[in-house]
Amino acid sequence: MNMRPKVPKQPKRLELGRRARVKVSKHLDDIRTLPCLLTGLEGSTHAAHLRYGDTRYDKRETGMGERPDDRWAVPLCQDLHTMLPGAQHNHSERAWWKYFDVDPVRVAHLLWSYRSNVPAMIEVCSAFRPMKELARLRLTRVLNGHQINVTEGHHHVE
Repeated sequence: MNMRPKVPKQPKRLELGRRARVKVSKHLDDIRTLPCLLTGLEGSTHAAHLRYGDTRYDKRETGMGERPDDRWAVPLCQDLHTMLPGAQHNHSERAWWKYFDVDPVRVAHLLWSYRSNVPAMIEVCSAFRPMKELARLRLTRVLNGHQINVTEGHHHVE
């Protein structure tokens, strides 16, 4: 018996090249049960949608006023997602993830491939948690409320 959930049908095209968003609430619910991708902490985890495009996974850039398909979400604790000065929502998304040496599009792709298999999804998060000393130091600084200046190609901690 195949336990994999049905893959949603391709969304309908909207005017001006926009697509209707593919929503899979069960996947987002599972993402919210996972530990934070960066800290490993459990509880108050958000499903952080990735907006920037990546041709490796056929992920298109999401325009203003759009939210990406639910398959492009990763678990982030509330503080790192939206609350702290150094949170993901306060910076250029691609540069912010690079700052911590994490490839979130690859993680989202793998989480989607293991959707509904929460133990496997936990393993994915664990495997991609920042391990390099510099990335962990940067993470500690952000969690301690320090502001960061993240720009494409240049990283400066204030």
